[in-house]
Amino acid sequence: MDLILDEIYPAGDQAFESRHLRPLASLNRRQVIALPAADPAWVGRRGWELLSKHALADLVGARVKTLGLDGVDPANYPLRLNECLDSADALLWLTAEAIAAEFGRRLGCLVASLLLSPAGLSDPLTAWEAAYLDYWHKQVRHIFLGGGHASGRLGPLIARAAQEALKECGVAGYTFQAAHAPAWLPLIGAGRTLPIGSVPIGSVPVDCRGAAVLFDCGGTRAKRGIAFYDAQGALVELRRLPEVDIAGVITRGTPLELAQAMLGVMVETIQAVPAGVELARPVTVSVASYVKDGQPLKINRDAYSCLGQVAADLPAWFAEHIQAACGSAAPAVQVKFMHDGEAAACALAGQPQAAVIMLGSALGVGFVPPAEGFRESKLLF
Repeated sequence: MDLILDEIYPAGDQAFESRHLRPLASLNRRQVIALPAADPAWVGRRGWELLSKHALADLVGARVKTLGLDGVDPANYPLRLNECLDSADALLWLTAEAIAAEFGRRLGCLVASLLLSPAGLSDPLTAWEAAYLDYWHKQVRHIFLGGGHASGRLGPLIARAAQEALKECGVAGYTFQAAHAPAWLPLIGAGRTLPIGSVPIGSVPVDCRGAAVLFDCGGTRAKRGIAFYDAQGALVELRRLPEVDIAGVITRGTPLELAQAMLGVMVETIQAVPAGVELARPVTVSVASYVKDGQPLKINRDAYSCLGQVAADLPAWFAEHIQAACGSAAPAVQVKFMHDGEAAACALAGQPQAAVIMLGSALGVGFVPPAEGFRESKLLF
């Protein structure tokens, strides 16, 4: 098992908090154990190997001729898979359903392994990870699926197969379901976290009524939107702007190049806010990385955790450069980073005993908090 760099946390900062997850919460590195529902080929393999975008692409690629997807970019397989599920051609939709079912069974077996395995990612098991696993056992009963791979008909089929596999493994009392607007959960959650009413930041009052810009930077694309709030502060509209492909800079760029790409997306989005709309100072950025003290955790394990090489205070770096680019066109912004799984979970704030698993470039996880302190959502997609 991997050793996790827990030394980045002070000795007095070891208590488990469901709203502030650490690398030990990873589903990507957890292994499937031998279970009744598990294909022997899955045993010993990790979540990332079985449930990432590459894993789904491999499942589709093995049936590419049957699905009529010769020549299609693997990055577009999930979208095309949903099209096949809507096809009138029985062979196409039966093949697509079989892929969704296998993917779902893998997910069910991974969750069953997390619940049933005596081992963890830390060895010996740390107090933090023990409390994390205990939370799954005692506080979670409903698992919502988010992310691009839970969209369309694919999400409900994956959820159904995952729940069936979990029961076959002897784990009862848990439900799986695809969330509403699964690909946009991190933006919705980020929109619900903005402070309610006027909240002082330093000596400057922040009026969060009006609009706010939101970002979700994943392993392939940057999603962005403008959130609009009514007079009572409820989230009433999420104006989704075109996604930006950042896969190239994620895989081949330097941390500075990634930061500059993100900055360009932020500036362009702020400049797209309609004239006359009051823009809130908080700019919330969901990232595919764990977050500590308001910025990506500096463990240099993934592209976003390497951003700490750009500046010691990353939120301040972004705020300064946004202000320089936008000038008087934007308020003095305050940038806040969130772990994407936690942001997604905030979209469902108020759902009892619930967790969110994000199915995208990789796996993400977050625990749904109580509704208190979150803005109401009146979104209709």
